[in-house]
Amino acid sequence: MDSKFRAMTEQLRLTNSDEDVANYLRWIIQSDESKNYRSSKTKIADTADNALEIQETYSGKPHGWIQWKGTNVCMDVYCKCGYHSHIDADFAYNVKCPNCGTIYMCNGHIEIIEIKQEPNTFVVCPELDD
Repeated sequence: MDSKFRAMTEQLRLTNSDEDVANYLRWIIQSDESKNYRSSKTKIADTADNALEIQETYSGKPHGWIQWKGTNVCMDVYCKCGYHSHIDADFAYNVKCPNCGTIYMCNGHIEIIEIKQEPNTFVVCPELDD
């Protein structure tokens, strides 16, 4: 831990509980890890089939999976070049950035996040036949 970081931590401790300081430091670390992940762990595949092989599947973690059936999607897209766009399209299995030309496969696996307070609206998961 460098001296500047140590001094900031000590200043936090003067006005906050140890638990609050620990939570704040965890938040800083997670934010920093998130930035590093976005900038340094971009996956690149040679083909769409290769992209399917290396996609994040969230195996062993809570997750959802979108079964693309060629239906309409409304999606914000954020490219590695910094370009951001919004699309409303059918058959959005892959998207191409108009700024830099990078093509992305749209992974059907999505992160789901547990929430403790029940919202006003939700979908109940049906039981699946084994």
